[in-house]
Amino acid sequence: MQTITKILIPALLLIFLASFSGCSKPNNNSDLCKTWVLVEKEINGINTTLPEDDKYPVILTFLHNNSFSGKCDANTYEGNCVIKLDNVLLSIISSTDCFGTEWYWDYLYQLHNIKKFVLTDTDNLQLLNENNTTILYFLSKEKFEEDYFELKYVYNF
Repeated sequence: MQTITKILIPALLLIFLASFSGCSKPNNNSDLCKTWVLVEKEINGINTTLPEDDKYPVILTFLHNNSFSGKCDANTYEGNCVIKLDNVLLSIISSTDCFGTEWYWDYLYQLHNIKKFVLTDTDNLQLLNENNTTILYFLSKEKFEEDYFELKYVYNF
């Protein structure tokens, strides 16, 4: 019985961890693990396109260790994520409040309620809440820099 327990417990732990491996999976979820720039948001059918010349666009980076981080002007935020198929759960664990605006706090609130992601291609990401009444549209950092301006001068990438 002891031998079975010694084998069974590690095997179950390995299966559990593999089912929540997030961005480290060798499928299209790995395309999610990069830096994204928020370009548009739609909340309750009201669409807001962000200004193309915004000096400090909202940045969101998904990391391979089941975490994420981001920047918005002088503010930063970070958290943990669980990604399975096209579902994502984001848990913000810290954020700063340097010149925080109502818009910034609303964005963090919306981000906390995200439940699903859609990669329309490798450069376009949509994050949606449970009933699709909130959609956050992102471009990959590379595509954003190609179409607008280089972020390394803004955020020192």
